[in-house]
Amino acid sequence: MNQPSLLPPPRSHAAPLATPPMFDPAWASGAVQPGAGHQPQFYPPPGHPQAVVGGPMPMQAAPYPGQAYPQPINIVVQNTNTMTQGPTAGALVRVADRNKWVAALLAFFLGGLGVHKFYLGQTGMGIAYLLFCWTFIPVVISMIETIMLVLSSEREFDVRFNSQLAR
Repeated sequence: MNQPSLLPPPRSHAAPLATPPMFDPAWASGAVQPGAGHQPQFYPPPGHPQAVVGGPMPMQAAPYPGQAYPQPINIVVQNTNTMTQGPTAGALVRVADRNKWVAALLAFFLGGLGVHKFYLGQTGMGIAYLLFCWTFIPVVISMIETIMLVLSSEREFDVRFNSQLAR
């Protein structure tokens, strides 16, 4: 009884393939003998699209016979971050004229109420100091901040409290 072959039909030589065909592994291993009614099979057979590594591109149908595969999609990423362009890219700009010694004196005498924080533009911290002034915790913290302000250089103070990045 003749059973239909599960292998695709033999390749016709009418339409060349874009890539060389792969030889039938059963034929190459010697499992199929010549003359037994089998011919070596080449993949993919005519009329079938060629296999692409990774399969067809997502969201795209496989091409019809005779059509070429679509060109690969090129993705170009352009950095439009304005902080990397222009003459002041990433530069610090002076936005205030605060004095380190005024801040240190305010921290020493009125630090428990957070007045130095309001002076330095840190309104949220100033409100927190006001809310907790009855615990004397802001007094201890302001003494430490007084020492830090006195020991900091003018440049460090300017970078921290008088400048911000250019936009």
